[in-house]
Amino acid sequence: MSELQISLISIGLVVILMICIYNWWQQRQYRRKFREAFQHKHEDALYHQSSDESALNPDKHFIPSTEETPIASSIEPAAINQAIELKSAGQPEELPENTEKGEELVSADLMSDEESSAKPAEQSLCASLGEKNDYIATMSFKDPQGAGALTSLWQQRFDFGKNIHVCGWNAASGEWEKVIAESKPLYRSLRLALQLVSRSGAVSEPKLKDFRELIRTIATKLHADVILPDVSEAATRAQELDNFCATVDQIIAFNIVPEEAQLFNGDGVARAAERLGMQFLADGAFHMTDTHGRTLFSLCNEDNTPFQYHTLSQLQIRCLTLLLDVPCVEKPTLVFDDMVILARKLAIELGGNIVDANHVPLKERSIMLIRDRIVTVETNMQDSGMIPGSALTRRLFS
Repeated sequence: MSELQISLISIGLVVILMICIYNWWQQRQYRRKFREAFQHKHEDALYHQSSDESALNPDKHFIPSTEETPIASSIEPAAINQAIELKSAGQPEELPENTEKGEELVSADLMSDEESSAKPAEQSLCASLGEKNDYIATMSFKDPQGAGALTSLWQQRFDFGKNIHVCGWNAASGEWEKVIAESKPLYRSLRLALQLVSRSGAVSEPKLKDFRELIRTIATKLHADVILPDVSEAATRAQELDNFCATVDQIIAFNIVPEEAQLFNGDGVARAAERLGMQFLADGAFHMTDTHGRTLFSLCNEDNTPFQYHTLSQLQIRCLTLLLDVPCVEKPTLVFDDMVILARKLAIELGGNIVDANHVPLKERSIMLIRDRIVTVETNMQDSGMIPGSALTRRLFS
């Protein structure tokens, strides 16, 4: 074998190794992103223990079984793919505040469906900003300023642990519109908002102080008038929101396993999912979406490893998981009903069963028990002024 052949073989091996490492890194990033969505733990508000049930600590989850009553089971976050479970992690929604007049605005999500669907996404986001959910600094200029004036904010936007949103007042449309670092228009007024809560918890008072001081520095440099709310009050509101969110944020998972200890074929799963109206998206999962393209529920592998379309024919799957993020969909009870129907159709097409944590087929009672609790969650959200699936809810539960 010549030196040239040896060199070519060596280069080929290096290239294959690099591809393997890259694929491993992509899957690792996906798993980390998925786990982060479940790290913020709260007590499961859907679980109401009776006099003969043991206490459920905040790190345990409610798992329906095939018995006549539910059981409490302590499981790791990764076990979401082994049962139907309910897990807390989110925040409530409040109506936005109009800093121009000091009055509350009606969010775009409270308008009619026609008006809401016609509203651009950036306007919905700006309409969802409010002092009950965000720390908002309002800056006014004698001479209009563009996004370039906020260079230090764009550079430090990841330093505060929560999302930052900037909206500029469009005098022509009479509305606030989203501003990003690349925005070209000039504005006489800007709203700079730091979210008080997210799925990782409440913003800390030190972070709020840092944000306030950064805005104060920018305003001084630009000779702008600025309104800076009280940090202590904002920190208190943030904690209250974070405490309240434990009662409304639920994620539900259905498991489907093959009959007789067989395996699902990836191609068969893809064909069945697409026949039932699901779409394969960039995150490596199949999604059922609404008319706006927003996810209602998704279908993924049991270990959260993203599917790769070009390798589905070689893929053998032990367990599939359907996921429903309750606060982030409109009318979650109806969406749950649709997910149950799809799960049953999918199980029939693939030759599988919907199972509990012990891989025992679920009884109808267990499924209805979950539905009753989703009804309770949806009612509590509505009573608290939080609209499931609204722009604000999706923002806070991202």
